[in-house]
Order: sequence, then structure tokens, then C-alpha cells
Amino acid sequence: ELLYADEDRLDGRGERMDPVFKPGWSPDFFQAKNYLGPLIVLRRTLLEAGAGLAPSVEDAPYAAALLLLEREGEAPVRHIPFVLSHRTVVEEAAETARRGRERALLARR
Repeated sequence: ELLYADEDRLDGRGERMDPVFKPGWSPDFFQAKNYLGPLIVLRRTLLEAGAGLAPSVEDAPYAAALLLLEREGEAPVRHIPFVLSHRTVVEEAAETARRGRERALLARR
């Protein structure tokens, strides 16, 4: 029901650097740290359910993943062990803000 992949960064010249090779799915680790990243694929109905729980559209995938975890325990989540997305410095600043919202969402649980 949910797929996630590895990622890396692009420097100012567009060169790839700092790959992030993520672990296989771990429900316990995921509750401590959202390591899904910016590129995930999940079932639409699950995303819609998560959107009802999230304070913003950007938080909906994380909320959906938490919902899936609550609903199914060992959820059907798969890691694709290839770098399929790239972040820039600007995207990393937005990610820092998103992490703050995630912490607020978790505090409400």
C-alpha cells in the first residue's frame, strides 16, 4: 500500500551528492523518525484518509502512513533500494519546516 525510495542532494551545479540509503521498513523506527522522504507512492484512499487527520496537505502522506501502521501493524510497505529523488538546498529548508509540523502532529496522537 506504500512505497518509498532512497534519495540524494543536488549541489548548485546540479551534481549529485550525499546519497541517503534508507533502511527497510521498520514500524518502530518510523514512529521515531519519518524516513519516507519526499517521494512516496501510496494508495489514494489511504492518502485521502490521512488528509482528514493532517494539519496541511504536505503532512497528509505522513499521517496516511501512521494510519496504515495503526490499521495493519506490519503494514504492506516496501522500500525501493534505488535513488529515485533528488533534493536541493531550498527543498531541505522546506523539509525542516515540515518536520516541525510532524512533531506537532505526533504530539496530538
